[in-house]
Amino acid sequence: MLAKSMFISFGLGLSLLNCGIAQALPKTTPPNLVAQGYNEREFYAPASDSVKIRGAVVNSDGTLARSLGAISSSLLATGAYEVVFPRDVSNCIYNATPGVPGLDDPQPGEISVGLRRTNSRAVFIATFDSSGQPSNNGFHLTVTCPANLKADRYNPGRPDGY
Repeated sequence: MLAKSMFISFGLGLSLLNCGIAQALPKTTPPNLVAQGYNEREFYAPASDSVKIRGAVVNSDGTLARSLGAISSSLLATGAYEVVFPRDVSNCIYNATPGVPGLDDPQPGEISVGLRRTNSRAVFIATFDSSGQPSNNGFHLTVTCPANLKADRYNPGRPDGY
């Protein structure tokens, strides 16, 4: 019985290895990106210590429910919100999704996010109901920034800026 279970375990291990589940693949930059001048260092996400993640959970009335680095939030007009951070977030990536802070069911809707035109430390969020009309809805916001903005290699000569 022991020999049978060892055989099954060994066989399962080989199967996983052959399927690629237990196999590490080398990092290679796709050929189309090599042709555009990218290299592996630029293509792959940086190590986790080179990005800072900030975020907020905002109630439909504009109040800050939870914060990961956000210092304030406010409702500017129907469906229009601003979330302010202590530092410049103009060189960051913004992600927002409709949601509620607690166990309530979120209302269906749509959301749009971008840098606040009048404040480089703020993100503008617009929320809409399922028919596309501006609507006050809670949301979750994630802002991912380079850890050291001075080390960021912005290059306006490249099509993507980097």
